[in-house]
Amino acid sequence: MPYKTDDELLEAMRVWAQLLGGVDPRSLAEAAVQYMLTEKSHFWPSTGELYALLPTAPDAIDADGRWGEIMQKVQRYGSYSPPKRPGTALEPDNPEDWTVDEPTWRGISACGGWRTLCSTPHNSMAPQRAAFRSAYTSALGRERRQLRQHAACALLTETPRLTTIADLTTSEELDALRKAYGE
Repeated sequence: MPYKTDDELLEAMRVWAQLLGGVDPRSLAEAAVQYMLTEKSHFWPSTGELYALLPTAPDAIDADGRWGEIMQKVQRYGSYSPPKRPGTALEPDNPEDWTVDEPTWRGISACGGWRTLCSTPHNSMAPQRAAFRSAYTSALGRERRQLRQHAACALLTETPRLTTIADLTTSEELDALRKAYGE
């Protein structure tokens, strides 16, 4: 391990999280994979090397953009073909079968569910839209924090295994993480 003390490792993790905090987690993971395919991959990348490999695609769609997509799905599918929960297998012979990501699922749930969205008149959608935006933004932020923590943890502890972790702030939490990894 390149750090002499747990406090040095924790400080490095905080710095990496701060430097990479504004990066879309999926883009960051893609950049890390791209780095690992280069001949320099026997060294850990710097944040600058990761930034240079980030895709130029736009960031994840915002809550308003996702709301617009959901409203199109309401019109297309109606209440008889609701989205499936994230991680649910789709039926291959059903073209009307579709799924959403976790933040979108939480947003739809905050609106009262798919049937409520489908049955609410279009000119009365303001409360549902506000509930969707709030839940979607919160869930997306939580997902991004977890992915950044996974990436920082994997890079800094030099282990390919990942675990869901809260913000690391103490040496005791780092020790618990090491025990979970079996180190």
